[in-house]
This record gives sequence, C-alpha cells and structure tokens, in this order.
Amino acid sequence: MAQTGPSQSFGSLNAITTPSPTQSPQVSEKIGNTSGLAAPKYIEVDISEQRMYLFLDGKMHKTYTISSGLEYPTPRGIFFIKNKYPNAYSGIYHVWMPYWMEFYYHPLLGATFGIHELPYWFEGGRKVRRPREKLGSPSTGGCISLDFGKAKEVYNFSEVGMPVYIYE
Repeated sequence: MAQTGPSQSFGSLNAITTPSPTQSPQVSEKIGNTSGLAAPKYIEVDISEQRMYLFLDGKMHKTYTISSGLEYPTPRGIFFIKNKYPNAYSGIYHVWMPYWMEFYYHPLLGATFGIHELPYWFEGGRKVRRPREKLGSPSTGGCISLDFGKAKEVYNFSEVGMPVYIYE
C-alpha cells in the first residue's frame, strides 16, 4: 500500500463495496471465476485461494500464488490498473515495491493499493526482502504481492486501464 496523503485514522473497512451480482464476473467451470471472456485481456484474483489468473483472448494465460491483505483487507470488486511504476515506495510501511501496478485508492486511508513484487527495505546498509514463505496466505497491508520475478511477468502483461477482478 502506498501512501498518497497524510495518515488518517479510520474505522472498519467494511465500507469497501463489492459489485452486485449483476456486476460480478460470470462464474464458469474453468480455473478462476470468469469464463475468460470478461475482457480481451485482464487480471483475476481469488482471495480465498490466494491465486492470480491472467486471461488473454478468452484463455487463461498464466496463474500465480499471491499474498493479499492481512492488516487491511484487499478490496473486492472490479477495478482497473491506474498506473504502473518499475519501483514505488510506501511511506506507510517504509518499503520499496518493485513492479507497482495501482488499482485502488482508499480515501479513508489516504493510500493506494496495488499489485507488486514482495517488498524490500534497507537495514544497516543492506537490502532486506520480505520472506517468500508468506506467499499463499494473507500477509500484506492490503496490496497483492507476488514472488520475485513473477511480478515482472504480470507487470509486462498488464496495461494501464486493464480490468482487475478481485473476489473471495
């Protein structure tokens, strides 16, 4: 999660809305939750499975293990990639997040949520990485983290404006 304004106190994050049944992606028997036809190219995230699916031209292109929000829940719904940066900094957690892809701004937190590689920081002059053993379970501040190298693949696949479907 990247901070974009001053830190603010907030209550329950249950105010995050999810799409109504008429807005949700179509359920199918395929891997993932959509039929692969929600858009020509998109990202799908299943929080309950801690999995990400990339769809291209109606077919699943790749799948990855992720970590979603623990401290703050990763929002559910239909979003779009707002921006991409090779490396973004979180002023909240004081970490660098390689291959940043923003998909949501949370007004109560004054912070953005994104997809990125496992973060790193500097301690005693050396680079320290978040352990990859946490992948596959919620462990982030609300963002979606991917393993080393995998986030670069998603970054290269993604485009600003591309849909991101996130569901439980």
